[in-house]
Amino acid sequence: SRRTSSSALTRVASRRRRCTAWILVAAMWVGAAAAAAADKGLPPMMAGPSADENPAIAVQVRGCVLEIVHWSTLWSQPQLKGRLLGPLGGRNMRVSQDGVTAELEFSSEDTAQRALRICRMAEAQAAQQGAEATRRDGG
Repeated sequence: SRRTSSSALTRVASRRRRCTAWILVAAMWVGAAAAAAADKGLPPMMAGPSADENPAIAVQVRGCVLEIVHWSTLWSQPQLKGRLLGPLGGRNMRVSQDGVTAELEFSSEDTAQRALRICRMAEAQAAQQGAEATRRDGG
């Protein structure tokens, strides 16, 4: 019993480390995207009153599928595949014909939920960076 609880604690600690690692990856991803946009003289992501240009992202999980509406306001397809779908062992990515919705399929609902948390964290960080850039620029 004592050995089992020690093993369970080790698994929990390992999951926490992996989750923290994914959050750090997502934070670096958003930071790099914001820096690249700034270098090109592009407006900050998710910033300002231009909701038509940067509509709000909606993210939800349906079973093992993560659905992201307006995903392209923050990410490209290679970024979604290379930094979210691939590292989390995703199975498939589909984009709607109109390009508005992306669906990422994972092997389990838990993994889809983890991807959801990463997306929400990345979105929040992008909004924060956009607000900071707006303040810096006097807007």
